[in-house]
Amino acid sequence: MKKTVSLVLAVSMLASLIFTGGVLSFLKRDVNGDEETNNKDVVYLFRYVSGSEKDGYESAYDINGDGFVDNKDVAELFRFLSSGEQGVSEEPDETVPDETDEPEKHVHSFGEWNIIKEASCTEDGEKQRTCAVCGETETDTIPAEGHDYGEDNICKRCGKEKLIETPDEYFTFTLLEDDTYEIKAKDISNTPENVVIPEEHDGRAVTSIGFNAFAGCLGLESVTMPDCVASICSGAFFSCRNLKSVTICNGVTSIGDRAFFKCVSLESVTIPDSVTSIGEDAFSGCSGLKSVVIPDGVTSMGKCAFSECCGLKDVTIGNNVTEIDECAFNYCTGITGVTIPAGVTSIGLDAFGGCSGLESVTIPDSVTSIGALAFCGCGNLTNIIYTGTKACWKSISKGEKWNSSAGDYTVYCTDGDLTKEES
Repeated sequence: MKKTVSLVLAVSMLASLIFTGGVLSFLKRDVNGDEETNNKDVVYLFRYVSGSEKDGYESAYDINGDGFVDNKDVAELFRFLSSGEQGVSEEPDETVPDETDEPEKHVHSFGEWNIIKEASCTEDGEKQRTCAVCGETETDTIPAEGHDYGEDNICKRCGKEKLIETPDEYFTFTLLEDDTYEIKAKDISNTPENVVIPEEHDGRAVTSIGFNAFAGCLGLESVTMPDCVASICSGAFFSCRNLKSVTICNGVTSIGDRAFFKCVSLESVTIPDSVTSIGEDAFSGCSGLKSVVIPDGVTSMGKCAFSECCGLKDVTIGNNVTEIDECAFNYCTGITGVTIPAGVTSIGLDAFGGCSGLESVTIPDSVTSIGALAFCGCGNLTNIIYTGTKACWKSISKGEKWNSSAGDYTVYCTDGDLTKEES
């Protein structure tokens, strides 16, 4: 009878606690271990609190997490059951979150564009702006503006004179995979003396001068290329014996094998910084060529690239060439001095063979090998300026007869000199 009265009093206490506005801090607890949360758990917990049940797992019954097991825990559990969610298992809630509940993504607030690089007539520019919220930057391209020629054929933006292009009727055009055109002479016997390669054909850029494009064109005297040309293919001007002047545009990246082979009247050529490779025999036999500057952009120079340019007197080799290939300058009898740039590791077979006018050569300590006949026949060679020590010079691998018939030179090293016999 006493237990019944106590149970009634407990229920009354629970009802009072339910309406006090307390917040349920732990909503799911199976107290009696039957894998459900229901009235049986309330009774079990009440009996535990009243001292009629003791099983040693007191912490498991601390429903509200305050560190004590008392009537407050009974009230919390009763409140949970009064919410109508009876029979809930104490298994973890594995509900998959709704994707729509994801935090809203950050929206950038970009400021005004700042010009990093102005666009020119032929080159794209660059602009940048910054998000005021997170500091992220955004970069975009400013398209090249293109030339704006006036009635006087002078560009209003850059001052470049518009060249009068040779009419399309003198050429054949082949459409390439990149949707640009390759050009060739239609009839080498009917080609104008002075050719200006057109910038485009049928609305598409001309980017390549094709294989043997003007080969054997004896009437050709000058060629001018637009900036859109990227490659001069093998044999393009092969044996154009009366070609005197070539303007290679600043878009060309490669000059093919034998591109200007035996152009004996060619006196000067400017190789632009955009060129990265010069093919085998590219200028071989250009006996009228007086000087050449190989720009720093060039990393590859083929065999016999300037072989037998007997009129060549001044040569500048770019800083990114790593190898002087075989026969590169052989029989260039007019050269008196040459500086091989730091970074070159090898001087190839017969590279300067037969350069009878060569008096002085500077060789960097980066060179590890000198090929056979490399300076053979350089009868006037008197000075080899070496940027390393005597020991380093002697450690260089030297091919057979590398200095055969060379002059009575001295090798000037950083720590002393070596005679021809000692070198």
